[in-house]
Formats: sequence, structure tokens, C-alpha cells
Amino acid sequence: FCGIGNAWLGPLLFVVIVLLCAAVAFCNQAKLTDLYTRYEDRLMALSQKGTIAFVTMQILIILNTTHKSVGGKEVPSPYLDFLNLMSFTSLDVVSFVPFDCMYETSFDHLDA
Repeated sequence: FCGIGNAWLGPLLFVVIVLLCAAVAFCNQAKLTDLYTRYEDRLMALSQKGTIAFVTMQILIILNTTHKSVGGKEVPSPYLDFLNLMSFTSLDVVSFVPFDCMYETSFDHLDA
């Protein structure tokens, strides 16, 4: 599981996508600046709402993970399915970067 082709594929792909997006943004810098100045108020309002939603999802996902790690029951299916769908918002570096490959025993966010 810890070969270069499996465990590191996700983080490597993520870095490549971020670099490509940065290159496209750099090439279209003038257009993006013009777009930002035209819609600055709308973008700020959307940014505030997005931040609120993002932080709320982080709290809910971490709360669920902590609840399970201390021996609590699993949450019901519709809620659990939603949390699994939104789990990318937790920003848990341990789940993105395969630290298990660097340690003899398992490594999770509780070890960090």
C-alpha cells in the first residue's frame, strides 16, 4: 500500500492540480483583476458565507470523529453519509499525506 504509485498518488495529484490552477491564474491575471474589481462586493459576501459553511463543516466532522474515537456510537445513516461526503473540508493533513508509510505502527490525527 505504501508504494509511490498508491499512497502518494492523491497528494501528488493535488499538488499538480494546484500548480496548474496557479499557472492559469498567473496567465490570466489582468482578466481576473478586472473581474474582481467589478464584483468585489458580491465576492466578499460570498466569501463570508463560504467561510461560515466551511468552518461549520470542520467542526461537525471533527466532532463526529472525536465522538467515535472515545467509544461513542456511530451517528445515523443520512447524517453519516452527509458527513462522509463533506469530509474533505476537515483539512486533516494526516488523512491526505500517508504518514502510515513512515511509521511502523498506524498513525492518525490523534497521534499528531
